[in-house]
Amino acid sequence: MPDVDFYFDYRSPYSYMANTQVPKIAANVVYRPIDLVTLLELAGNPARTSASPNKFRYGNLDLARWAKIYGVAYGINDRLREMDSKLLANGAIAAQHLGVFDAYHASVFDAAWPGNLDLASPEGRDAVLTAAGLDARAIWDLAASDEIARERDENAKRAHEAGAFGTPSFVYEGELFFGNDRLGMLNDRIRDGAHQS
Repeated sequence: MPDVDFYFDYRSPYSYMANTQVPKIAANVVYRPIDLVTLLELAGNPARTSASPNKFRYGNLDLARWAKIYGVAYGINDRLREMDSKLLANGAIAAQHLGVFDAYHASVFDAAWPGNLDLASPEGRDAVLTAAGLDARAIWDLAASDEIARERDENAKRAHEAGAFGTPSFVYEGELFFGNDRLGMLNDRIRDGAHQS
C-alpha cells in the first residue's frame, strides 16, 4: 500500500475536518505534525483567516457546512488563540516515539474542536491526555526535548519542499493535495497509480 504524508496543525480547523476523513484514504497515511506558522513563514504565505473579519466569519460558516457533510461535531474552541501549536505538535511527535500516537492524536483533535476543552494550560493539557489513558508527564517531558523540536521543524521543511503553503496538506508520490476538499482527488490519484503499476 502506498504512503501519503499528512501535514497538519491541531489549531487548524480544516486539519480537523480532513482528519475525520483520513480513514477513507486508500493508502497508508504518515502523520507529520507541524506548526502552521512555521510553514507559512517558509512558504512566504503570511495571510491568516483571523486577520480578516469577513474571512473569519465565512470560514466558520464553511466549516459548519463541512461538518454537516461529514456528519461530525464542530465548534470553535474558546481558548484557541492561547493554544501553543508547537507544543501540541511536539506532543504528537513524542507520542509517536512512545507508541501512543493514535490515542494522543484523537484526544487532542477532539479536545481542540468539538470538545472545546482546555489545551492552553498545563493542567488542561494534562487532563485531556490523562482522560485518554495516557501518561501526560512522559509525553510532555519528551516533547520538551530539542530532538523533538528539530523533528517538528523538519516536518515543516519537508512540507514546504513538497510545495505546501498551509494545512491540511497531503503529499502522494511528490504530488500535493491541499485542503480537506481535495481528498476525493487524492483517492482518484492513488487509484490511478494502482492501476498503472
